[in-house]
Amino acid sequence: MSEDSKHLAGSNLVIRDTTEEEREIKKELYSLDHDALTDLYTKKRLYERIKEVIYRDSDTSYYTVYVDVKNFKIVNDIFGSIFGDMALQQLADWIRKNVDDNCVYGRLVGDTFGILMPCEKFEADRSRIEKDLMDFTVSDGNVEHRLLVHLGVYEVVEKDMFISVNISPKDFYYIDILSEITGLVKEYDIDPKKLRVEITETVMMTDAYEKFGKLEELRKAGFIVEMDDFGSGYSSLNLLKDMPVDVLKIDMKFLANSDNIEKAHTIIKNIIKLSEELNIVSLTEGVETVQQYTELSDMGCKLFRGYYFAKPLPQNDFETFAFGEKRISV
Repeated sequence: MSEDSKHLAGSNLVIRDTTEEEREIKKELYSLDHDALTDLYTKKRLYERIKEVIYRDSDTSYYTVYVDVKNFKIVNDIFGSIFGDMALQQLADWIRKNVDDNCVYGRLVGDTFGILMPCEKFEADRSRIEKDLMDFTVSDGNVEHRLLVHLGVYEVVEKDMFISVNISPKDFYYIDILSEITGLVKEYDIDPKKLRVEITETVMMTDAYEKFGKLEELRKAGFIVEMDDFGSGYSSLNLLKDMPVDVLKIDMKFLANSDNIEKAHTIIKNIIKLSEELNIVSLTEGVETVQQYTELSDMGCKLFRGYYFAKPLPQNDFETFAFGEKRISV
């Protein structure tokens, strides 16, 4: 009691046990990253972890190993979904027990799993892995069934891959190009150099120098600017000397539409030389034959695009074409 005020004085301490709440929060966070059936990483989290590991240890060679149960629908149809779930859990347990702490693994979708392994580790265990999965049998204590398991083994290699995005003349007037594109690369965590901004020379026919300023802003933000279809319209050397571009795409129609092939070759050769001296990379579009490729290479062209290399492909076919693949059927 305070003698001055004749009132009680003191403090009030409330203690609350939040252990259960914290446990629930951790449980919820864990469930976001882990597959409910197998307790392995989800596809999203697996890709994030693979990216982290590769970036952290870029000097190590890795394989991505895809474990795929073939004809799994038949297993569910014959033995039921409970047996099917148990089969996936047993396969997940095998993965857990047979890879070390340096590997990352998860369930991609349905009956498909993904594993990131150091190449040395996989090659050392290759025979055992193949044998185990060749004879992989699941059982619920009453019924046994041998699963048909396939492996897809891909070497992780660094590829200078990028996407080019066309910017139309209207885009310059109706949207804030810099804000839109920088917003997208931040949202999807993309290196700006991997998303190239592509304009046509016709875009520069009006208000050219105002657009130059916008292109320079894009370059300062880390984007590579490409001029598309150079030679297909009314190309201006005056614009080229001032235009802030990194890549000049030369249209092979320039050759096809000419009655004088020798003069056309001379012009293309000098455009390539001119772009090189201006520190602009040349890329030739519409290359369809080995002869065209050889001639353009001899002229000094470094980048090419056209049906000689590949026609437009579905995603899976493109990934195989771009990254290569080694398949093992078990």
